[in-house]
Amino acid sequence: MKRFNYIIAIYLAACFLWTACENKEEAIQPQEDPRSSYFQPAPDATDPASVLRRRFKDEEKSYLLFNDTLQHRSLGVDYHGDAQFFTETVNIGYRLGGSVEGTAIYNYGLFSSLQEKEAAVDFLKSYVLVDLVDVLRPYSWLLINDISYIDPLTGMPSTASIIVGERCIAVGLTDLQYLSAQEKTDLGRQILATTVSVGASKVEEVASRFFAISETLYGGRITPLPTTDAANLTALNERGFIVQDWLIEGFWLNRGVIPGREKDLESYVKLVYNSTDEQVNTQYANYPLVRQKYNLLKTIFRELGYID
Repeated sequence: MKRFNYIIAIYLAACFLWTACENKEEAIQPQEDPRSSYFQPAPDATDPASVLRRRFKDEEKSYLLFNDTLQHRSLGVDYHGDAQFFTETVNIGYRLGGSVEGTAIYNYGLFSSLQEKEAAVDFLKSYVLVDLVDVLRPYSWLLINDISYIDPLTGMPSTASIIVGERCIAVGLTDLQYLSAQEKTDLGRQILATTVSVGASKVEEVASRFFAISETLYGGRITPLPTTDAANLTALNERGFIVQDWLIEGFWLNRGVIPGREKDLESYVKLVYNSTDEQVNTQYANYPLVRQKYNLLKTIFRELGYID
């Protein structure tokens, strides 16, 4: 009898463990984030733009947006009888764990026709995505006609061709139909470099190897202060930097200021994607640190499969 009870006890314990493991496995089954539906067209939408967006997601592994509104739904009426709505936007300026203070508010000029949207998608595929590996692609792309904002530092009206957010990259493609093939190539390389640098900056290999070379210099100052723009660039090249620190791009140069990590990485990503080894070795023959950082980043990108 005791042996029988012992067998029953083992059987019940085994059943309990099996059930617990089964429930545990059920609990960790991956589930799609319900918020992803906000980035997709309505399930019953059959208009050409919605079809285009669904096909883009299937083919390119990122969501596609043509405006920044993710959801806009009625909440009924308030005490005074006024209609109330809940609206959620992409909110490009949002940064996880960051402050909204000092963040620019962006305004978007939208495409007015299906042909413009199709042309924008064709451009992105042909000039950017063709060289962008899946792992570096953003959660979503916002393709619009133009991007404008008030610069929070200067208070001046400004425009941009690309803005990077936590869950979206917005690309302004003003007058795309009038751009020459070379202008499209240049714009595509700019978008590609920005996108790659954002993704690569989060990769441990980049942080531990590329950033380590200039870690003690980022955000510092050059002494003595260079007296001309050319002298400023030379001093930066000697320290391994190929981009200058502009307060307002093309108008207001911060002489003597060493760029931060983001600008440094983006400048070298552009160099890797847009230059040959021969061009870099010739242009920066007198700057060994520049060549070292270029060769290292190219090696890292090859190891990670970003480039051939």
